[in-house]
Amino acid sequence: MKRCSAILVLLLNLVLVHAQHVTNWDSITLAEKLSLDVRFLADDRLEGRGTGTKGEKLAYRYIIKDFKASGLKPAGSDGWLQPFEVTASITLKKFTCSFNGKAIDARPAGFTGEGKVIEAEMVDCGKGISVEKGEDFAGKVLTGKVAIIQAAWPEPGNPHSALNARHDLESRVKKAHQLGAVGVVFYASDSTMELPNAKFRRSGGLPIPVITLNGITATPPTGKISLNVRLNRAVRIGHNVIAMLDRGAATTVVIGAHYDHLGFGETGGSLHAGHEHDKAIHNGADDNASGTAGLLALAARLAKQNDLKQNYLFIAFSGEEMGLLGSNFYTKNSTIDLKQVSYMFNMDMIGRLKIPENILGLQGIGTSPVWNEVIDTTGQTGLRVKTSASGTGASDHTSFYLKDLPVIHFFSGTHTDYHKPSDDWEKINVGGMVMILRYMDRMIQQLDTRGKLPFTKTKDEESSPRQLKVTLGIMPDYMYEKEGIKVDG
Repeated sequence: MKRCSAILVLLLNLVLVHAQHVTNWDSITLAEKLSLDVRFLADDRLEGRGTGTKGEKLAYRYIIKDFKASGLKPAGSDGWLQPFEVTASITLKKFTCSFNGKAIDARPAGFTGEGKVIEAEMVDCGKGISVEKGEDFAGKVLTGKVAIIQAAWPEPGNPHSALNARHDLESRVKKAHQLGAVGVVFYASDSTMELPNAKFRRSGGLPIPVITLNGITATPPTGKISLNVRLNRAVRIGHNVIAMLDRGAATTVVIGAHYDHLGFGETGGSLHAGHEHDKAIHNGADDNASGTAGLLALAARLAKQNDLKQNYLFIAFSGEEMGLLGSNFYTKNSTIDLKQVSYMFNMDMIGRLKIPENILGLQGIGTSPVWNEVIDTTGQTGLRVKTSASGTGASDHTSFYLKDLPVIHFFSGTHTDYHKPSDDWEKINVGGMVMILRYMDRMIQQLDTRGKLPFTKTKDEESSPRQLKVTLGIMPDYMYEKEGIKVDG
């Protein structure tokens, strides 16, 4: 972590001056602007830019001032902003449970929903899975009743089993709920069975209460069950920052990057050893002050071009680290008609281009037949590209792809500082960022006259749930192109 708060105001003033001059795309001027942006956003005073925190507020005020300096117009639901609610944490408010009038040793599952059940009949649903021999729910009348399910896997011991992936515990709860169940009880008949995690999820739970019996239960309980699960939700307000370059066109290009990060690491996602006890600011210089700086630079660049044939919408998303919350909210509550969107460019972690390889990752090239054509004709930029077809991934372009829009995610690769307090501005390859932004600008200029691009659906590589029990504890180099896997950390 680096504290440069004493020069924070000076940096802000310098940035606003540079915003007026970066449009000439001069390498030195652009590099200075990018460096100033990243340093401001990754300053300790912003405390990791956690969604809905005072650090987020400092960040979005900065972004708004830069958008204003570039001559853009507000395009949010509330001026420049689009507020949305996020659940910062969930704690247990009340829990009671009894079988046939007697208290039992049980706990709520981490993905439980809230609800109160009084003297409901319990129904044994086996493992709650579908296998070749039949359907465990077949013939069960669950309306108004509670399903009792054994927490066993169709193919125990095989973490790569397709059957296991299709029958994770949450899927079984959803199936029971579809059949009318008002609650679910999981139990283990031996020590090899894995019960649901007890840690409550910020993203919320399922629509019905879900509990687990502690210890080993040889046979499922019978009779009547009463239970009551109530949760406390700590709610914050996150903010997307949205600006429009309106050229009066029929189509609009969306360019986005998330500006939030992990705060002190308290909301999950931190890879800092002992982060639960040793709070430290996660400044997120690469993730994603780098992408936000790129967003501001492209906005300033395009704002000075009066001959553009499309409109350009610039969105700095919050809530990305909590599960793409900001971009998901935007696509469901868009401030423009998504039918007019031509395509979406997303920048997430473009600040650590590795030298001398200079490999830029482009994810989503299968989402439009135009992408390969444009990538092949982009020209000499000093970059090599590594492409991936899938339109889904762990960043905000996914939310737009799921609305049937062509997307590309620009990514310079991961590193050992990912999601750690050590992701600081001194480690940013500003020269690499300049190369990436020039590459993007060339693509944008070529696409400007193409109008709305055709969309194609891709094989969604990360859409299938996985129940992996074994990990190697490594961080692969995603830009590595030779045989095998290169370990980054």
